[in-house]
Amino acid sequence: MTGDAPLTALHVAKQTTICIPNKPSVQLSNDGTKWEELHENASSSDASAILFDGTQLAKLARKYNLVVTGPGLAHAIPNLGASPFEIEHIHVFSRMSPSQKEEVVRCMKGRGLHPLMCGDGGNDVGALKQADVGVALLSGHAKSNVAQTEGIAAADAPVANAEAKLDAEQKNLAEREAVLSKKFQEEFAERRKALTGKQQEWYAEELKKITDAAGPGGPGFMGHLKAMKNSTMRIQQELGKDAAALREKYGNLYDNKDPNASAVQDDNAAGKPVVQLGDASVAAPFTSRAPSIRSVVHIIRQGRCTHLLSVQMMQIMMLEAMISAYSFTAVTMEGGRPTELQLMFSGIFVMVASVAFSYAQPADRISPVRPIKSIFHPAIFLSVIAQVSVHLFVMIKSLQLAKDFMGDAALKELYKFEEKRDLKLGKLLEGEDVSSWDMFNLIRSVPYQPNVLNTVMFLTKTSQQVAVLVVNYKGRPWMQGATENRALFISMFLCGAGLTICSSGQIPELNTFLELMVIPETLRVRVLSLLLMGTIGVFLLDRLMVFLFARDAFMAGTVQPLMQTRLQDFVPIVTLFLKVVAGFIVVPIGLGNPILGFMMIMGYRRYRASQQPQNQIVADAATQQTGGTRPARRT
Repeated sequence: MTGDAPLTALHVAKQTTICIPNKPSVQLSNDGTKWEELHENASSSDASAILFDGTQLAKLARKYNLVVTGPGLAHAIPNLGASPFEIEHIHVFSRMSPSQKEEVVRCMKGRGLHPLMCGDGGNDVGALKQADVGVALLSGHAKSNVAQTEGIAAADAPVANAEAKLDAEQKNLAEREAVLSKKFQEEFAERRKALTGKQQEWYAEELKKITDAAGPGGPGFMGHLKAMKNSTMRIQQELGKDAAALREKYGNLYDNKDPNASAVQDDNAAGKPVVQLGDASVAAPFTSRAPSIRSVVHIIRQGRCTHLLSVQMMQIMMLEAMISAYSFTAVTMEGGRPTELQLMFSGIFVMVASVAFSYAQPADRISPVRPIKSIFHPAIFLSVIAQVSVHLFVMIKSLQLAKDFMGDAALKELYKFEEKRDLKLGKLLEGEDVSSWDMFNLIRSVPYQPNVLNTVMFLTKTSQQVAVLVVNYKGRPWMQGATENRALFISMFLCGAGLTICSSGQIPELNTFLELMVIPETLRVRVLSLLLMGTIGVFLLDRLMVFLFARDAFMAGTVQPLMQTRLQDFVPIVTLFLKVVAGFIVVPIGLGNPILGFMMIMGYRRYRASQQPQNQIVADAATQQTGGTRPARRT
């Protein structure tokens, strides 16, 4: 959709594969009544006999490349009346005014479509505001979207698909940007150092001018200040000239043929590019620093990732709320009330895992299958009901196992102790207006008796919170998988390891701090087996609901990743596991011996420094044939 002539627009559309080059092309007449053959097409056709019918565009588009102009569309739309207008099958919109661009987007939305609009000028403002997604592009980069830049991704090399080629070009641009930015900064630093060395000389020159002008009275204190100011301004001016020369030397990163980028200017002498926002940027919710429509792919990837995270977080909150509601009511009445420290630390673990959950990155490929879009989709809503049922059954069963193990006599003593404790707490807090920290200290001052019932219910509730995060995290093919999200994987691993350690009492100090008992082996095996079976059960039920009500999402998110899994995919998991284990061993040694800890840190820094030259060689190889290009920032 452009304001250019029909033949120009058609030529660009064929180059970008919007139109098929060998297919005949027809244009809507200016009166909007019939289709006429474009002269660029050498083959003959009977297009002149085709009258315009907005309901037959899908059929016509299979035979011709459809081109319309602004005047023709203006006459055609009023004549349609209430008839459907299959506007989405038109390939090229040429000679379009700003209001007509907006009307095209509005018509597409009326057809139930969700248009995305890219624009770089004020004439695109209306369409950008009307579109479901508006992306403002920088102007002033000439042929940056079509130029065959030397050295980009070995453009003739075989690639799997267009998206893989796009990623290869983006990676190459990033490597070039890093190398050229480094060279720019190094040369600029050398020039700054040289100019700084002349500061005294220039200061003396300025002071001499002021002294000669002042006469016998001398320059005075203010004269010295003025000389210092003038010499400093001279340095800044020279630095600005040098920065401009370096930018001219390196040119434009995105288009070697046109190094002038009017929309990018420098906010200081160091040459940091900033975007001069225009009308298009003000109207669009997204603005791409890179003058290329490649940002659309990133928006779709990130949009799907963000949408999926939002749906999954709502699903997790529903499950967490239902589990917490039961544990704080029915379980508390049975004597399994958690202590304040237990609530605090289980909450911290879950909070860390939830934060890690939200740090998932988009997948590197756009899947043809869209993720589930609503929390009220049957696959999600019924999955929540099924998972809650299993979790409540496991909680009730764990409660019953703990009560049977303790026996009636021990339970009666526990109930009496809790009643006395509640009375003491009531007397301490009665009529007191204290802060939250003072209230916490008052509660801690009342003795608490650790018991099997409390320990079992604490482990059950915490493990279910972890299971909710693990089961309901669905990454591939829309975002990183659970094992690729390292922060989430580490937090889940630590939570599982902590629960096992607390149940077995391998670290007595931790149990004492959290006021937990060591569960006897017979009961521990039964409880942990029950928790493991419950986690597997909710996982299978969740995937079953997705299979029944969202078959495409199940195949794309469960079956395909499983079939594509290789042994190499487990290497990062094993490596990460070994690093965590090594951390538990190394950190205490470093804390116990500061000298040894310092030596470990320096050894690690040397190792990282030794890896940088290899990366630099790869980046230099990518820029051997680039010539002069301009360092710039990417979106």
